[in-house]
Amino acid sequence: MLEGYREQFGNRLEKFENQEVPEALASLNRADRKLVANGEGGFPKDILNTILESNDDQQQKIHKIVAITGTWMIASSEARWAIGPIEESPYAERVGIGIENPNAKSFTPLLAQAEELVLDASERSANLDLLAAFAEFDKRQSAKP
Repeated sequence: MLEGYREQFGNRLEKFENQEVPEALASLNRADRKLVANGEGGFPKDILNTILESNDDQQQKIHKIVAITGTWMIASSEARWAIGPIEESPYAERVGIGIENPNAKSFTPLLAQAEELVLDASERSANLDLLAAFAEFDKRQSAKP
């Protein structure tokens, strides 16, 4: 049974990487796409704010934020796409797409963070700052010899 779950979630992750990520990147202008794809500069908060203020529906915003954030984090660190728990309880029932840093043995639940950004406007600025801090920390850690 566990193998069936692994296959199902692996297929979802593969579809996300091969379809959602390229679509999200294609929605950016050339300069922003280069910044995200190469992990250049600081965390792309301005890009995410533009998405949050767009007329896209909530699901589209969540997908774009996960794709763009993850792409920048992968390009700027040693992270990779992964499926993992997106709740903090030890027996989390929800799983979703995030970033795994194998060297730090950590998982960042991007889906949960994107949902918070989109669905909770009152805490949006603080949540975006927190996400940026985690991403910038991973980038600095990866740059260490």
